[in-house]
Amino acid sequence: MIRYTQLVHSWRVAMLALLATAAFAGSSGEQVTIRGHVVADKPVTLHSDETVKLIGEDGKTYALVVEADSYHTLHDPELAGRLWEIVGNPLEGGRFEVRQLFTIVDGVRHKVSYYCMICHIVSYRPGQCMCCQEKVDLREEVYSEQ
Repeated sequence: MIRYTQLVHSWRVAMLALLATAAFAGSSGEQVTIRGHVVADKPVTLHSDETVKLIGEDGKTYALVVEADSYHTLHDPELAGRLWEIVGNPLEGGRFEVRQLFTIVDGVRHKVSYYCMICHIVSYRPGQCMCCQEKVDLREEVYSEQ
């Protein structure tokens, strides 16, 4: 009787592991690249919790799941109208988890960053320098995978 109970327990554990793997396959699977333009529904405030929407070149609308710096970069007025290339994982319900983002300038992928000329600090969010509080400068540099 003990062996039967152990067998059933082992089978249940194996099935739960299999189900857990299937459930997380969408978010931890192979990354996908999409291109499109950000939809600016309304002005963005510093602590806004609005989602970022991207209209893909495929015509689909994606609700981007992003961290704070990327959220503000995608809404930077200096980058308005840019074609974006987003690398990440598709999620349920038309959502897309962002892992990397790039602008496309003249057909070439660019990395976006911000730089303070006074403090020589690189950041990934528009606005003021975290040190001197002066405005940071937008930088779009050709991206090369190394």
